[in-house]
Amino acid sequence: KREGKLDRDDPVLRLHAYNSQRKTLRVQRCNYSDGLRSNYAMDLKGHIKLGAADVSFRAVLQAQYGRRLPPLSDTRLSNAVGIAMVLFYKTEHGEILPYLPRRAKPGIVSETVGTTKKQAVFSGGYHCTASGETMWKDAARTFKEVFTQDMCRELYEEVGLTEQDLQWIHPVSFCRELLRGGKPQLFFAGFTKVPPSEINARRRDAIQRQIRQGRQEIEDDVLIADTPEQLYAQLWSHGTIEAVANMTFAQDCAILAHRARQF
Repeated sequence: KREGKLDRDDPVLRLHAYNSQRKTLRVQRCNYSDGLRSNYAMDLKGHIKLGAADVSFRAVLQAQYGRRLPPLSDTRLSNAVGIAMVLFYKTEHGEILPYLPRRAKPGIVSETVGTTKKQAVFSGGYHCTASGETMWKDAARTFKEVFTQDMCRELYEEVGLTEQDLQWIHPVSFCRELLRGGKPQLFFAGFTKVPPSEINARRRDAIQRQIRQGRQEIEDDVLIADTPEQLYAQLWSHGTIEAVANMTFAQDCAILAHRARQF
């Protein structure tokens, strides 16, 4: 809160168990701040003392589980389910490109609201088209109601595109992130026929909405490369680790979609 990274504490969805045979998820409700005290704080030191040495939460878990990730049932971790997507679009010349905006840098100064709040994670790098935590909804039951619709909510908040603007959207991977203690992550890929000029206008409108709310999430800048090799070179240099991971799975989905003439 002192650093301006937490302006609200929404209820989010945590993963308690996953049955790979039945392909079912057992979920629970927690608060966004629970993640800031666990998965997002794996390497902070100075709050837990064992003997004379300051140790991190990661060291505590490693002492218990060794080189394995903690089980999802370990309630010391919030394990809120992250959602992210890479959206593809078609240029005026018929090229298919991924839409990768740059995340806003800390403490952007706005003429209307002054200095905006800092991003909790991934500030300043080229990122997925949209990302966030899965919001808890009491009435939601199906995968689409819980995850896909929430992904579309994030898409509108961050870049101004809606579910109606998508020709298709598919989940492409469900995994756990090593750096954040095995935090669950659901990756999507999608395609929109909205032309680039309209995409840019929607992004700028979304940025203005963010500024009015005191938190600018993205800048008016996107990663554009001439070749796939150049794209990945720039991603590794200037992208977020989540964008690299999402692109790895999204490109495979895009290849299949191209073969099925879904572009």
